[in-house]
Amino acid sequence: MKRYDPIPNRRPAPRRGFTLMELVVSVAISGVLMAAIGSAMFIATRTMRFDSPVDHAWQTGPVVDQIADDLHVASSFSVADPTTVTFTVPDRDGDLASETITYSWSGGAGDPLVRTYNGQSTNVLEDVHSFNLTYLSRP
Repeated sequence: MKRYDPIPNRRPAPRRGFTLMELVVSVAISGVLMAAIGSAMFIATRTMRFDSPVDHAWQTGPVVDQIADDLHVASSFSVADPTTVTFTVPDRDGDLASETITYSWSGGAGDPLVRTYNGQSTNVLEDVHSFNLTYLSRP
């Protein structure tokens, strides 16, 4: 028996959704695009220079903070010139004696900034091109 169709010769309802082939093609195209974008980003990061002024500013920030923290608690200064500062701070290592800290730069472009803590020297910043301290004396 044939089903009764009130409207003869009508078109079937449009289908909704995608076919498997359409999905496979779209995933393949997306994969190719993602690979191209990934390759471009990889090449771009390999060509970036890591000695930019922004990179140097990022490295110097903690060192400037350390110098400021040390100077904030300084009790006396023995050397205060544009490229070297030597001062004493209250006891930090429990030996009941004041600590002596020196920050110095030789003045040569590319030389390190050196921190000396009770005679032990360490480079706190490499490849320094300018280091100039100024002082404000208060009576």
